[in-house]
Amino acid sequence: SANKSTGSKKTMCLPEDSAFLDQDKFPDNFCGSCGDDPPVTDPPITGPPVTGPPDESEEGGSGPPGEPPNWVFCFSGQSLVEVENRGLVKMADLSLGDAVHVGNNKFEPIYSFGHRDNARSAEYLQISTTQPGSNPLEISHDHMVAINGGRHVPASFIKEGELLLTSSGDNDLATVTHVKTVTRKGIFAPFTASGSIVVNGIIASNYIAYQQSEYLKLGDFETPLSYQWVAHIFKSYHRLANMLGFTDESYTEEGISQWVDAPHKIFSWILAQDSAAITFCFIALALPVFCVTRLLEVLVLSGLASLLGAVALGGMCFRNKKGTKSL
Repeated sequence: SANKSTGSKKTMCLPEDSAFLDQDKFPDNFCGSCGDDPPVTDPPITGPPVTGPPDESEEGGSGPPGEPPNWVFCFSGQSLVEVENRGLVKMADLSLGDAVHVGNNKFEPIYSFGHRDNARSAEYLQISTTQPGSNPLEISHDHMVAINGGRHVPASFIKEGELLLTSSGDNDLATVTHVKTVTRKGIFAPFTASGSIVVNGIIASNYIAYQQSEYLKLGDFETPLSYQWVAHIFKSYHRLANMLGFTDESYTEEGISQWVDAPHKIFSWILAQDSAAITFCFIALALPVFCVTRLLEVLVLSGLASLLGAVALGGMCFRNKKGTKSL
């Protein structure tokens, strides 16, 4: 945490662009004209003090100060979620099948956890708002939040004065009053059918954004495909499999769901190539496949699949009966 670092003489390795570093300050005994090198000390570290509940754990490897862990895309364990017929429940106490509030007084069951780890600690953005009676939202940097107008943007985009959607929907907005970084125990990312969940009174996405962008980029070109839309389409295969009875959950040592781990690594590798051509080829090949799974999901949800199956079965029976009579 930032408030534990000031005055340290221990050698540290921090990113040069860390928000916690004040690059304009040097050790007091540094003299530019004497030709002597300054003693090796840490650059002064500044930043807002961490207030509120103390860190529940110092373990878990949450990465260097100011740099989010590359495998965290979640909420803290102490975040509160409304569960139908139970009231507010800590994120750490949620289970598969719990019907959670997703906004506009609608509840949906949790069908999976993208990340589920109650032992590790991680770095989160703590976003305070004017929402009365609610704790600040604690969310990882790349996880998306719903803002005024219904768009979903990475939490790292959120600044003071931003308007966030609340559990009451479009007509009830909360103004962001403060944003700071905290370390908390527990890493959780529940998935719902709509791709949204209300956490501490604020509507958040189930998904993360890549490329530090709200929209998918091909090189320097920003496509009109939002990461909320892309992620929801790509997760349709998992939701469809769940509907068909494939509900088993298993996790990596870091607590990441096997349903998420491989796709996340593949897509991250593709983006790391920094090639618009490679990204385009992947999207061009994968998107039609996942659009089909999304269509099948919609058909199953609407009951049209059952209706079409019944019609097809009826047609087969009628054809067989007609063939029997002709004999």
